[in-house]
Amino acid sequence: MSDSSVEIVQRLENKVNQLVTLYNEQRQKNAALVKENIQLKSDIEEKNSQLADITDRFNIFRTASGLAGNGSQTERDNARKRIEKLVREIDKCIALLNQ
Repeated sequence: MSDSSVEIVQRLENKVNQLVTLYNEQRQKNAALVKENIQLKSDIEEKNSQLADITDRFNIFRTASGLAGNGSQTERDNARKRIEKLVREIDKCIALLNQ
């Protein structure tokens, strides 16, 4: 082989090595991002669960306030409607159990 052919092969080899190195770096970055994505999805699920729990607690508090007469007329009406809804659901469950 001539000197120019050897140089071309060496440059090509260097470029291939660079590509392999870059590829491995990108694979590592991708794996880290996938792991972070999984963690963030888990965090979102946890936060959604906490939000649902807090929302339930708040609704219970509003119902209790309405029943205690501490709230406005609207809160008392909403509390009454919520209790009526719960009673209807309980009645449906009892009817299903009796079948």
